[in-house]
Amino acid sequence: MKICPRCNTQFDDNSKFCPRCGVELQTYNAEKTESTTPTEPTVNYTAPQQYGQPPQYQPPYYTPPMPMYGTQPKAGPQTVLATLKSVCASPVILVALVAFSLTTVFNIAHAFFVQTDIFGNLYAVLIRFGLAEFAFELAESMQDIMNIVNSTSVLLTVIGQLPSILIVLGSWLAYASAANKNGPMKTGGLTLVKVVVIINFVFTFVSLAFIMLAVGVLGAAAADNGYEFLTPRFMAAEIVLFFILAFVVLYYVFLIKTVNAIKNTAQTCTPHYKASVFVAVCLFIMLISDFSSIISAAQALISGYVAPLSAMISALAGICAAVSHLAYGMFIFTYRSRMKKLYDGMYRYAAAPGYYFPPQMNGQGYYQPQQGNGQNNYQPPRQ
Repeated sequence: MKICPRCNTQFDDNSKFCPRCGVELQTYNAEKTESTTPTEPTVNYTAPQQYGQPPQYQPPYYTPPMPMYGTQPKAGPQTVLATLKSVCASPVILVALVAFSLTTVFNIAHAFFVQTDIFGNLYAVLIRFGLAEFAFELAESMQDIMNIVNSTSVLLTVIGQLPSILIVLGSWLAYASAANKNGPMKTGGLTLVKVVVIINFVFTFVSLAFIMLAVGVLGAAAADNGYEFLTPRFMAAEIVLFFILAFVVLYYVFLIKTVNAIKNTAQTCTPHYKASVFVAVCLFIMLISDFSSIISAAQALISGYVAPLSAMISALAGICAAVSHLAYGMFIFTYRSRMKKLYDGMYRYAAAPGYYFPPQMNGQGYYQPQQGNGQNNYQPPRQ
């Protein structure tokens, strides 16, 4: 550890600049050595204005240190990186990863072990409303379709779960990099998660837009064929779908922004704290859907309308999904809180001319002196 000779701040041996006052150590030591060398005091004399006046003494030029304002910088790149790793490798994110991985496994297992129960819910509803005869006729007429669907259900399920599988893989890569205390945090896993989220966003947006178009076409066709009384229902469906589409767009945009914030913090060793609170709140709202699926699976298991194995797997998938949503929401709040604290300690300074600001950090995580021109042109990193 080195000690700054100007402000007595301890810092890393590899640093060339003091993280507190920003002084360059080599230049300061050279000036200090020259100032301690015993030399004759320099006195500047000027010619007397009138004969008989004593010579005028001018003291040596001295520039006082520029005043600081606000909070002193409390953290360097190493502190930011260590904090990021501790958050991304915390027990909360580990629980979230395990629960999300199990959710994906249970969804795939449902296709492996419950192939004969694809239309079980439909049959249960028909029998419940006294349409048992129609349910059996439907089962006989759709037997061939059921065989085809059963034979391809595993493949279709794996394809449908492929985005979740890739997100699980990228998340585990990011966790492994954060758990490694030595070296920088690699962002390959976060990049994979970001790409999959963007693909999901495009697919979901196109699907909802197509459904809205189909509902609009059906509403126009119903009106043309004399079913004008159905027009308000189609309009209500269009409004609901529009709000769902807007909600999905906001969710994915802020989710991508959150992944970018974590990735930028890992790459630049500067605290990008703007992880979306909206995403965290949406994850907590998803708990309602998770609990609803758990209750439905429990009711189906008790009633006996659905195969017990199918109901148990659905219930376990719902429980794991609820745990993952809760843990991911807590992770976002924790990350935002800790990075905001570091950001405030490093960059909350008064934007007034003539005041000194700490040196900025480059992409490799080292301090760089700021080129001053007499004006305060300091800008904190963009979030």
